[in-house]
Amino acid sequence: MSRNDYGQAQNDLERATLLEPQNAEAFYWLGRANLALERTQPALLNFERSVTLSGGNLAVARLYQGIAEERLGRTTEAEASYETVIQTSRDPLVADRARTELERFRQDIEMGAPVEFEQ
Repeated sequence: MSRNDYGQAQNDLERATLLEPQNAEAFYWLGRANLALERTQPALLNFERSVTLSGGNLAVARLYQGIAEERLGRTTEAEASYETVIQTSRDPLVADRARTELERFRQDIEMGAPVEFEQ
């Protein structure tokens, strides 16, 4: 998908969240579009909203919350998000992805890899 496609998706999803402010999936997909556009802080807010609206039942939103937290240098929060997904996800594919992200994340820290940080 091109940046223009993500930009259009972001615009459409912004409208969707205004029309349906309680729609957890719309906030999740808006977060994905923002993350693809390297708008990590807004993406994080979208994922957090999605998790809240779903009552924590949309594990994939919590997974991407962890990814956004990691990109923002919020290592403690990212690790907690990944662990929460591993422990609570009913979807084994999402739990496996969280496990993979957590292992990579911990290896990066052990190897002294720089943590991404966006303002």
